[in-house]
Amino acid sequence: MELTNESALLQEVYQGAAMGADAIRYLLPKVDNPRFRSDLQTQQKQYKQTAANAEKQMKALGDCPKDLGSGQQSMLWACVQGKTLCNKETSHLAELMIQGSSMGIVNLTKVLNSYTPADPLDDPAGQQAQQQARELAQTAIQAEEDNINRLKTYLQ
Repeated sequence: MELTNESALLQEVYQGAAMGADAIRYLLPKVDNPRFRSDLQTQQKQYKQTAANAEKQMKALGDCPKDLGSGQQSMLWACVQGKTLCNKETSHLAELMIQGSSMGIVNLTKVLNSYTPADPLDDPAGQQAQQQARELAQTAIQAEEDNINRLKTYLQ
């Protein structure tokens, strides 16, 4: 089945949130600071909720999200392991998370800016799906910006 514009946008939201949740899962065993750990766990719950919302909207459109491939997950795991091998300081881990959130903002903003919804006159019923997909993408971007601002307090 060919993906609609809404599905493509929602797929990007889903994969970005899934990648964020996985990155935190790989990072948590390296975290010693209890407050930082709690913040990351809260952020991970937010990512999982965003992914669940994207999945729900995609299913309403008749599509299913594609999970990260094993290659992507392996690369993410290797990247986290490599970048934390010699430095597990809270400041460094926060910096890594800020970089990841920044990449998420850039990727999702590009997709959102290139998103071209169908003409509502052609499909009035689809107008609500379009609006929900855009709102979820905008909410995900705002959440990433909030995450960055919260994580900045750990930088030294």
